[in-house]
Amino acid sequence: MKSWLYRILTQLKWQLVVTVFSLAGFLSIYYSTSIWYSSFDDMGKGNFISYMTGLASILALFCSVSFGFVLHYIQSNRAERLSVFSEFKSRLFDFDSFVSAQSNGHDKDVCKSLIFELDKYDISDLPQTDYGKEYYIYAKTLEVALESSGKNRREFYLSTSMHMGYIEQLLNRLGLVAIRQILTKRFVNTLAKGIFLVSLMILFLFMASIFYSDDLIPTFFSGALFFSIMTVFVFTELVVDLYRNVDEELDFVDRRQTYR
Repeated sequence: MKSWLYRILTQLKWQLVVTVFSLAGFLSIYYSTSIWYSSFDDMGKGNFISYMTGLASILALFCSVSFGFVLHYIQSNRAERLSVFSEFKSRLFDFDSFVSAQSNGHDKDVCKSLIFELDKYDISDLPQTDYGKEYYIYAKTLEVALESSGKNRREFYLSTSMHMGYIEQLLNRLGLVAIRQILTKRFVNTLAKGIFLVSLMILFLFMASIFYSDDLIPTFFSGALFFSIMTVFVFTELVVDLYRNVDEELDFVDRRQTYR
């Protein structure tokens, strides 16, 4: 999706801009075309309140369903984060057990230092973009050992690289889960926007039930148009964000082959 279209559909400031221009167009047509007067007058107070009540009910139902989805999404990411972190600690323990069984020497000290530094990380410390100098020392030593060392040393580092490969995969997964947790805020923002609109609709309905009159028809119908457009934007925003989330989850799919 084009970036400018995505911003219009999902960002509040652009949604308000489109809505305000729509209201201005509506009012200009209303005051310049006499046919519209009778059309709105025929609708009446009862029909107007019924329309707004139905719109508010639909949006409230949307918010209740969205609340369940957002809560499930938050809990799912949290559970996966805890599970991956627990697996990370387990793999780190296996790595330490393997290294501890080896004879003492410089290579063992390098691996032990790396394990010690990684083991200090709590779940709140991850993800990290820099795992410290011990990680780089290990990587450099691993490169040298695999290129020019004897058989025993090469086999030792091949084994340690397998352990570190599993650990790095888990660290990458923690990073992906963290990104999904950050993106959860988009769904929360959409839900909050919907709840705020429902609250404004309730207030608007209360005012319409008291102050609705022929003189205020343009005002109330402008309000109805505002809530209608914003409701469509809220629905569209959730759908767009869901599609983007699904596309990110299906990163293994080659879309060039899919859409041929």
